[in-house]
Amino acid sequence: MPRSSKTVVLVANGDLRQSANQVCWPAQAAMEKKLAAAVAGFGRKL
Repeated sequence: MPRSSKTVVLVANGDLRQSANQVCWPAQAAMEKKLAAAVAGFGRKL
């Protein structure tokens, strides 16, 4: 049986409008930081 990867891949379906990206990027970055910390708690890497 193959070993499982310890990497979790985040796939996002985002709003590609420039205005949306500029406004929402700080919230996205904060969410990714929190998610990475939670995933690390399970011994995985985001």
